[in-house]
Amino acid sequence: TLRRAARRRGEEVTFAALRQGVADGKPWAVASLRESGRALAAAVTGVCELVRPALVLIGGGFAAAMPELVAMVAERTAALGRPGHPLPPVRPARLGGLSSLHGAVLLARGLPD
Repeated sequence: TLRRAARRRGEEVTFAALRQGVADGKPWAVASLRESGRALAAAVTGVCELVRPALVLIGGGFAAAMPELVAMVAERTAALGRPGHPLPPVRPARLGGLSSLHGAVLLARGLPD
């Protein structure tokens, strides 16, 4: 997303600058986030077609700090559903930015010594 934003803006973009750009409605920032949201929605759709989850949760630090992303993914994912095969709702992970860490801890606990 930062690379997309940098290409559109014509200079390097930090996360803070992207966040502020989205908050201010800057076209380069919003378009970059929307493009990432579309890509993530396509991935979500593919996974949902294979495993049919009841719910999709998006977490991690980036998504927690950029709540617009989850809304964009949810909107695009809903639009990609096939007639008679609706896709599950997309929501932010309850643990927000800590969801990635929590998942890593759970995975590590399950690994053999």
